[in-house]
Amino acid sequence: MNIPIDKNLEPRPIKRFKELYLYCDENNAHAFFERLNKFLANESQSGRWARDTVSMARLEDSVCFKKGLFSGILLCDDQGQPFASVTLTYDEDKSRIWLCNIVPCQTNEFSYDEYNGILDRFLGEVVEKNKQNLECKTVSGMFTGADVMSSDTWKLLLSFSYEANRSALHPLDVKAWHRFVISAFREDSKLDATTLGRILCEELGWSERESSRLAIRYEDEMGLLEEYDHG
Repeated sequence: MNIPIDKNLEPRPIKRFKELYLYCDENNAHAFFERLNKFLANESQSGRWARDTVSMARLEDSVCFKKGLFSGILLCDDQGQPFASVTLTYDEDKSRIWLCNIVPCQTNEFSYDEYNGILDRFLGEVVEKNKQNLECKTVSGMFTGADVMSSDTWKLLLSFSYEANRSALHPLDVKAWHRFVISAFREDSKLDATTLGRILCEELGWSERESSRLAIRYEDEMGLLEEYDHG
Protein backbone atom coordinates (compact mmCIF):
# COMPACT_ATOMS: atom_id res chain seq x y z
CA MET A 1 0.00 0.00 0.00
CA ASN A 2 1.54 3.30 -1.09
CA ILE A 3 0.50 5.97 1.41
CA PRO A 4 1.78 9.52 0.84
CA ILE A 5 3.53 11.07 3.82
CA ASP A 6 4.63 14.63 4.45
CA LYS A 7 8.41 14.33 4.25
CA ASN A 8 8.80 17.67 6.03
CA LEU A 9 7.07 16.51 9.20
CA GLU A 10 9.42 16.88 12.16
CA PRO A 11 8.78 14.13 14.72
CA ARG A 12 8.10 15.38 18.22
CA PRO A 13 9.36 12.69 20.60
CA ILE A 14 7.18 11.93 23.62
CA LYS A 15 8.50 11.39 27.12
CA ARG A 16 7.91 8.12 28.92
CA PHE A 17 9.32 6.25 31.90
CA LYS A 18 12.53 4.40 31.12
CA GLU A 19 12.79 0.66 31.70
CA LEU A 20 15.75 -1.40 32.90
CA TYR A 21 16.34 -5.14 32.43
CA LEU A 22 19.11 -7.62 33.25
CA TYR A 23 18.84 -10.86 31.30
CA CYS A 24 19.84 -14.05 33.11
CA ASP A 25 18.70 -17.42 34.40
CA GLU A 26 17.59 -17.95 37.98
CA ASN A 27 21.04 -19.00 39.23
CA ASN A 28 22.67 -15.85 37.88
CA ALA A 29 19.81 -13.80 39.28
CA HIS A 30 20.51 -15.25 42.74
CA ALA A 31 24.17 -14.34 42.39
CA PHE A 32 23.28 -10.80 41.32
CA PHE A 33 20.99 -10.19 44.29
CA GLU A 34 23.65 -11.58 46.65
CA ARG A 35 26.23 -9.17 45.21
CA LEU A 36 23.71 -6.36 45.45
CA ASN A 37 22.94 -7.04 49.12
CA LYS A 38 26.65 -7.09 50.01
CA PHE A 39 27.17 -3.85 48.08
CA LEU A 40 24.28 -2.09 49.85
CA ALA A 41 25.53 -3.27 53.27
CA ASN A 42 28.83 -1.47 52.70
CA GLU A 43 28.16 2.26 53.08
CA SER A 44 31.59 3.21 51.81
CA GLN A 45 30.70 1.55 48.50
CA SER A 46 26.98 2.22 48.20
CA GLY A 47 26.99 5.93 49.11
CA ARG A 48 23.38 7.15 49.28
CA TRP A 49 21.92 3.78 48.31
CA ALA A 50 20.65 1.39 51.02
CA ARG A 51 18.30 -1.56 51.42
CA ASP A 52 14.65 -0.57 51.77
CA THR A 53 13.84 -2.69 54.80
CA VAL A 54 10.26 -1.40 54.95
CA SER A 55 9.32 -2.55 51.45
CA MET A 56 11.26 -5.80 51.95
CA ALA A 57 9.29 -6.59 55.11
CA ARG A 58 6.04 -5.77 53.35
CA LEU A 59 6.72 -8.37 50.65
CA GLU A 60 8.43 -11.07 52.71
CA ASP A 61 5.64 -13.54 51.91
CA SER A 62 6.06 -13.17 48.13
CA VAL A 63 7.59 -16.00 46.10
CA CYS A 64 10.34 -13.76 44.72
CA PHE A 65 11.30 -12.62 48.22
CA LYS A 66 11.45 -16.18 49.56
CA LYS A 67 13.62 -17.21 46.63
CA GLY A 68 15.96 -14.27 47.18
CA LEU A 69 15.00 -12.80 43.84
CA PHE A 70 13.68 -9.45 44.99
CA SER A 71 15.18 -6.25 46.37
CA GLY A 72 13.94 -2.88 47.54
CA ILE A 73 16.58 -0.15 47.46
CA LEU A 74 16.46 3.36 48.87
CA LEU A 75 18.08 6.48 47.47
CA CYS A 76 18.66 8.94 50.32
CA ASP A 77 18.93 12.72 50.09
CA ASP A 78 21.69 14.98 51.44
CA GLN A 79 20.28 14.67 54.97
CA GLY A 80 20.19 10.88 54.79
CA GLN A 81 16.40 10.76 54.48
CA PRO A 82 14.69 8.37 52.00
CA PHE A 83 14.05 10.17 48.72
CA ALA A 84 13.08 7.31 46.39
CA SER A 85 12.49 3.57 46.60
CA VAL A 86 13.60 1.37 43.70
CA THR A 87 12.16 -2.13 43.28
CA LEU A 88 13.97 -4.94 41.45
CA THR A 89 12.49 -8.40 40.95
CA TYR A 90 13.12 -11.48 38.83
CA ASP A 91 10.67 -12.43 36.08
CA GLU A 92 10.99 -16.19 35.69
CA ASP A 93 8.86 -16.35 32.53
CA LYS A 94 11.10 -13.89 30.68
CA SER A 95 14.39 -14.83 32.37
CA ARG A 96 15.22 -11.31 33.42
CA ILE A 97 15.57 -9.04 36.41
CA TRP A 98 13.57 -5.87 35.89
CA LEU A 99 13.23 -2.55 37.60
CA CYS A 100 9.49 -2.61 38.13
CA ASN A 101 9.02 0.72 39.90
CA ILE A 102 10.56 3.85 41.37
CA VAL A 103 8.40 5.36 44.11
CA PRO A 104 8.89 8.82 45.68
CA CYS A 105 9.27 9.00 49.44
CA GLN A 106 8.89 12.76 49.87
CA THR A 107 6.39 13.74 47.15
CA ASN A 108 3.29 12.25 45.58
CA GLU A 109 4.85 11.44 42.21
CA PHE A 110 7.91 11.86 40.02
CA SER A 111 7.89 13.58 36.65
CA TYR A 112 9.25 11.64 33.66
CA ASP A 113 12.54 13.53 33.95
CA GLU A 114 12.85 12.88 37.69
CA TYR A 115 12.02 9.18 37.36
CA ASN A 116 14.39 8.69 34.44
CA GLY A 117 17.15 10.62 36.19
CA ILE A 118 16.92 8.30 39.20
CA LEU A 119 16.93 5.24 36.94
CA ASP A 120 20.07 6.51 35.15
CA ARG A 121 21.73 7.17 38.50
CA PHE A 122 20.76 3.71 39.79
CA LEU A 123 22.14 2.14 36.63
CA GLY A 124 25.46 3.93 36.90
CA GLU A 125 25.97 3.85 40.66
CA VAL A 126 24.52 0.43 41.52
CA VAL A 127 23.79 -1.87 38.58
CA GLU A 128 26.98 -1.29 36.61
CA LYS A 129 29.04 -2.08 39.71
CA ASN A 130 27.26 -5.39 40.35
CA LYS A 131 26.04 -6.79 37.03
CA GLN A 132 29.35 -8.49 36.12
CA ASN A 133 28.69 -10.34 32.84
CA LEU A 134 24.89 -9.98 32.79
CA GLU A 135 23.35 -8.45 29.67
CA CYS A 136 21.81 -5.09 30.59
CA LYS A 137 19.18 -3.30 28.51
CA THR A 138 17.41 0.03 28.98
CA VAL A 139 14.35 1.27 27.11
CA SER A 140 14.60 4.91 26.06
CA GLY A 141 12.74 7.65 27.89
CA MET A 142 11.59 9.10 24.54
CA PHE A 143 9.49 7.57 21.78
CA THR A 144 7.48 8.39 18.66
CA GLY A 145 4.54 6.67 17.04
CA ALA A 146 6.91 4.92 14.65
CA ASP A 147 8.50 3.15 17.65
CA VAL A 148 5.31 1.52 18.92
CA MET A 149 3.56 0.28 15.77
CA SER A 150 4.45 -1.19 12.40
CA SER A 151 5.45 1.03 9.50
CA ASP A 152 2.19 0.33 7.64
CA THR A 153 -0.02 1.08 10.64
CA TRP A 154 1.95 4.24 11.44
CA LYS A 155 1.55 5.46 7.86
CA LEU A 156 -2.20 4.86 8.05
CA LEU A 157 -2.42 6.89 11.27
CA LEU A 158 -0.37 9.69 9.71
CA SER A 159 -2.54 9.68 6.60
CA PHE A 160 -5.68 9.96 8.74
CA SER A 161 -4.16 12.68 10.90
CA TYR A 162 -2.99 14.84 7.98
CA GLU A 163 -6.27 14.73 6.07
CA ALA A 164 -8.92 14.61 8.79
CA ASN A 165 -11.23 17.48 9.70
CA ARG A 166 -10.29 17.68 13.36
CA SER A 167 -13.38 19.56 14.47
CA ALA A 168 -15.86 17.05 12.99
CA LEU A 169 -14.79 13.89 11.18
CA HIS A 170 -16.02 13.55 7.60
CA PRO A 171 -17.24 10.08 6.49
CA LEU A 172 -14.01 9.76 4.47
CA ASP A 173 -12.06 10.58 7.64
CA VAL A 174 -13.88 7.78 9.43
CA LYS A 175 -12.92 5.35 6.65
CA ALA A 176 -9.30 6.40 6.98
CA TRP A 177 -9.51 5.94 10.74
CA HIS A 178 -11.00 2.47 10.31
CA ARG A 179 -8.16 1.49 7.98
CA PHE A 180 -5.73 2.39 10.76
CA VAL A 181 -7.67 0.47 13.43
CA ILE A 182 -8.03 -2.63 11.24
CA SER A 183 -4.32 -2.57 10.46
CA ALA A 184 -3.48 -2.34 14.16
CA PHE A 185 -5.80 -5.27 14.87
CA ARG A 186 -4.48 -7.46 12.05
CA GLU A 187 -0.90 -7.05 13.21
CA ASP A 188 -1.93 -7.78 16.82
CA SER A 189 -0.55 -4.40 17.82
CA LYS A 190 0.39 -3.82 21.47
CA LEU A 191 -0.52 -0.14 21.06
CA ASP A 192 -2.84 0.80 23.93
CA ALA A 193 -5.39 3.59 24.03
CA THR A 194 -3.41 5.74 26.48
CA THR A 195 -0.29 5.67 24.31
CA LEU A 196 -2.33 6.40 21.19
CA GLY A 197 -3.93 9.39 22.90
CA ARG A 198 -0.51 10.77 23.78
CA ILE A 199 0.75 10.27 20.21
CA LEU A 200 -2.25 12.11 18.75
CA CYS A 201 -1.95 14.98 21.22
CA GLU A 202 1.78 15.38 21.84
CA GLU A 203 3.23 14.26 18.51
CA LEU A 204 0.51 14.91 15.95
CA GLY A 205 -0.98 18.06 17.45
CA TRP A 206 -4.57 17.02 18.12
CA SER A 207 -6.37 18.71 21.01
CA GLU A 208 -6.50 16.86 24.33
CA ARG A 209 -10.26 16.51 23.98
CA GLU A 210 -10.20 15.00 20.50
CA SER A 211 -7.18 12.84 21.31
CA SER A 212 -9.04 11.41 24.27
CA ARG A 213 -12.16 10.77 22.18
CA LEU A 214 -10.19 8.97 19.49
CA ALA A 215 -8.28 6.92 22.06
CA ILE A 216 -11.57 5.74 23.60
CA ARG A 217 -12.92 5.03 20.14
CA TYR A 218 -9.80 3.00 19.31
CA GLU A 219 -10.17 0.92 22.46
CA ASP A 220 -13.86 0.24 21.76
CA GLU A 221 -13.28 -0.68 18.12
CA MET A 222 -10.34 -2.93 18.90
CA GLY A 223 -12.53 -4.69 21.47
CA LEU A 224 -15.32 -5.09 18.92
CA LEU A 225 -12.93 -6.60 16.36
CA GLU A 226 -11.63 -8.98 19.04
CA GLU A 227 -15.19 -10.12 19.83
CA TYR A 228 -15.97 -10.57 16.14
CA ASP A 229 -12.77 -12.53 15.54
CA HIS A 230 -13.60 -14.97 18.33
CA GLY A 231 -17.36 -15.03 17.76
